[in-house]
Amino acid sequence: MIDTIVLVLNTGMFTILDHDKFSPSTKGLYSSTDGYYRLGGRSNFTCKQNPTRDELKRGIYKPRLTATKRMNKAGKFEITMKVEFSIPKLLYGNNFDELTDEDFTTVAGTL
Repeated sequence: MIDTIVLVLNTGMFTILDHDKFSPSTKGLYSSTDGYYRLGGRSNFTCKQNPTRDELKRGIYKPRLTATKRMNKAGKFEITMKVEFSIPKLLYGNNFDELTDEDFTTVAGTL
């Protein structure tokens, strides 16, 4: 059974509408004047957005988002977005219902 899916989007494949929903804010990934984040010894820096406790209590399901700034193989900075989610939770609100190939269109439409 397929459960958790991780999508990694490259720069240009996503837009961050509210930088302050990430911890720390993603503003520092893009701007040298807005709290620029220096890359650590591993040459990357991450900002995360997870569902809040209040959202979880109210039964609101959201994917976990991780924005990462790193040096690519060409030696240039790139920002990627990792989107991690459970397909059964997204569609049915639980991890018990199994999916089939016929659910693909519904999954794509929901995303």
